[in-house]
Amino acid sequence: MIYADMTTGPAGQRFDFDRRIGEILVRYEPGSEVHNAISKARPYLGAAVERTQGRLNAG
Repeated sequence: MIYADMTTGPAGQRFDFDRRIGEILVRYEPGSEVHNAISKARPYLGAAVERTQGRLNAG
């Protein structure tokens, strides 16, 4: 679920992880709950995306 959310833009377009994080942080103003949560969770979300990409590439 994290992989799908963190590699898909708001209109369904394909994004890489960094672009998706950037898009979220621009859309939600600093100090908002979403901005704060995504900023704090970024390393964990990135690790989940990397693990899933590794599994997909190995398959």
